Amino acid sequence: FYPPLETWFDVRATPTEDGWSVYFHDISDRVRAEREREQATGRLQILSAASARLAGTLEVDELLEILADVVLNGFGEGVVIELGRTVHAAGVEADGRPTLSLPLISRGRQVGTMVVVGPIAGELDRSVLEELAARAGVALDNAGVYDVERRLALTLQRSLLPSELPQPDGIELAARYLPGAGGRDVGGDFYIAHPLEDGRLLLVIGDVMGHGAQAAARMGQLRAVLAAYAYDGDPPDRVLSHLSVRARALLDLPMATVLAAVYDPQRRLLTFALAGHLPPLLAPL
Repeated sequence: FYPPLETWFDVRATPTEDGWSVYFHDISDRVRAEREREQATGRLQILSAASARLAGTLEVDELLEILADVVLNGFGEGVVIELGRTVHAAGVEADGRPTLSLPLISRGRQVGTMVVVGPIAGELDRSVLEELAARAGVALDNAGVYDVERRLALTLQRSLLPSELPQPDGIELAARYLPGAGGRDVGGDFYIAHPLEDGRLLLVIGDVMGHGAQAAARMGQLRAVLAAYAYDGDPPDRVLSHLSVRARALLDLPMATVLAAVYDPQRRLLTFALAGHLPPLLAPL
């Protein structure tokens, strides 16, 4: 490279009888093309990695952090992302800088705006940012829809679970429900604790396959039908047998597992039956 001319040369020197024969060939266009290809490849790799990260979560806050991280690592000095009432800013310290505003669009509607502060100049970088905004718009929209469905499922499920447990004489009951994956997989789990007229205690725990509002609704159906059979005090195996025979006619269930048990405090005897569910554990104090 020869700085005064801003030129790249292919230089070849060959010894001769009179000294050296030196050959210069201008290869600047080739070098620039190779660098542009390398830059394009690098930018596409960044975009591909960013897309994988965006597709790997349905948490809005995490998506915003991923988007800001990508922009600040090579595309701009700061970023402001607006989603309705939510605004996420990173790397923004002063006013007066050039900005690039990009819409976040999903399913034909704008869900927000991404403003890149101090964007790097260049058509390639702008194209990558536009594609990043397009993919981020879809990811953020999906996360918003998922969050609404999750809150609906959680509300429905909690409304169907017992608000409090009975406390029969001589028996202490406690329950704790923790949805899997940090609260994301809610909907199909349920439990019942119900004193029977003869002093025994009915205990039921089950799980309907699936997650979300549909699983919570199906769980409500199963819980209601199961309670109708179990509250008469029949043995657990007979309750599950009745339920199994009539499940297809009464319920729209892809699959469910249930543990039904009756505890007799006088005899200190727990009788249970399983329908694909895990057995109970005895935990000595």
